[in-house]
Amino acid sequence: MKSKTSFINKTMLQKNVKLYWPIWTLYTIVLLLNGPFSMWSRFKSAEFIYGTNWHKYMLDIMSPAISMEADMIFIFVMALVTGMAMFSYLYNSRACNMIHAMPVTRRQLFSTNVLTGLLFMWIPQIVKYIMSFVICISYGNTKVVHIGINLLATMGISFFMYSLVCLCAMITGQLVSVAVMYAVVNLLYGGAVIAIANVLTYVSYGLPYMEFVKKISVTWFAPMLQLLNRIGFHPTMKKAGDDYYCIKYTFRGTNTIVVYVIAAAVIYFISY
Repeated sequence: MKSKTSFINKTMLQKNVKLYWPIWTLYTIVLLLNGPFSMWSRFKSAEFIYGTNWHKYMLDIMSPAISMEADMIFIFVMALVTGMAMFSYLYNSRACNMIHAMPVTRRQLFSTNVLTGLLFMWIPQIVKYIMSFVICISYGNTKVVHIGINLLATMGISFFMYSLVCLCAMITGQLVSVAVMYAVVNLLYGGAVIAIANVLTYVSYGLPYMEFVKKISVTWFAPMLQLLNRIGFHPTMKKAGDDYYCIKYTFRGTNTIVVYVIAAAVIYFISY
């Protein structure tokens, strides 16, 4: 017998998409401009910049499509904006009473808002992947596995970042507080570590700043800083005369993403 219990309310999902479509549309445009369109512009001018042997610079040209630093900053902002939009009704008594008067449970509302937020981030990332893949293939670059890795990494990071926003939304009583708490969770610890390390380097003459950071920093408690520091593509360069070009990219940070994805699942459960 088919279960009548559902964690997702299709009506609310459709309402969220229709009401907040500018958010994911803008995010899609930003990703396309920063990634595939930037890469396409490089391919268009490759022969002018690199000469007739521009094909050996293929991996250098595709770098905008796999820039993890830019992707993580966009995700950091997008997760917050989306989460604040999805749960904004909680901080308006009239809207909250109206929605809770509908034939939908609070658990369904939460699950639907989580799914909507993730779709708002994941679908633009998939579109970016498809566009980047097509552009690379059209210019003869078959080394596109890095683009797929970038997609999986950004989806995993989005899953974690959005979980933090959902948790902040569940335990705060004001919309602005969601943004403040989210920023504090991601940046305050790391900022405190950097400030302390700077002070200690002045007090202890001759000892390098980074040595203090390594000793006192437990950056797992500063997720954004941890992700920026540990995740990315490391290029292997080869010399060609007076120039260098990339011959291979090595992705680092897989274990970090796995840890944060597991942590996100726990955070979603607590929020639920």
